[in-house]
Amino acid sequence: MMTMKQIRVPFAWTVLSLLTCAAQAATPSHLYLLNGDLHDLKGGADLIASAGGTVDNTGFNYLANKGLSFVGALGGTYTIDFSYESYELAGYRRLLDFKNGSTDNGLYSHNGYLDLYMGGPNRGAAQFSTHEFKRVTISRDANTKQVHTYLDGQLQLSFLDRDDRAVFVATGARFFMDDGGEAGPGKVDYIAFYDQALSSAEIASLTPAVPEPSSYALLAAGLLAMGTKLRRRRQ
Repeated sequence: MMTMKQIRVPFAWTVLSLLTCAAQAATPSHLYLLNGDLHDLKGGADLIASAGGTVDNTGFNYLANKGLSFVGALGGTYTIDFSYESYELAGYRRLLDFKNGSTDNGLYSHNGYLDLYMGGPNRGAAQFSTHEFKRVTISRDANTKQVHTYLDGQLQLSFLDRDDRAVFVATGARFFMDDGGEAGPGKVDYIAFYDQALSSAEIASLTPAVPEPSSYALLAAGLLAMGTKLRRRRQ
């Protein structure tokens, strides 16, 4: 029969491990849940909606080339994570513009594939459909110049950005807008920015958009399970 001292030690280590996991969860630097407004839950500037876009309690609805603008410094190291559905997928549809319309470089959907266009197409492996919410993530590390794209947490493409084509200009970023006609209508559920290049494991765990509650839910579930086990041992 285990003594209380023997039980306390592994229990303490389990609690410490769960707390460490919660503390290490990636935290966004900007978070837009788009639940009736364009506010940043982290206290930054609101997103700017183009004329013709509307926000309701389920997200931001945009027309072709009538998306959102983010005003803030992103630079060359970042992770951007968002969930959206497209109403048109034929051809190129710009999802993210790095240079505010001054180049064609950007993140696109291309006939239902995620495509990182850097002077040429760089298509991901997985195809998706219209009216289907997909989670899109892109990360870049300024030290290695590696850019990675993900669809629903699964790696689609790795690209060496030697020419800094995926480095954002100082004035921010544009979503679902193009300098020409390569944009379409759709709906975006949330947008999250991280000021670091998250690992593949971290990106795979980013659902839902807000990491802190999920981390503490994991902690609570772990503590509940350990408490149940302790009560059974005492009986």
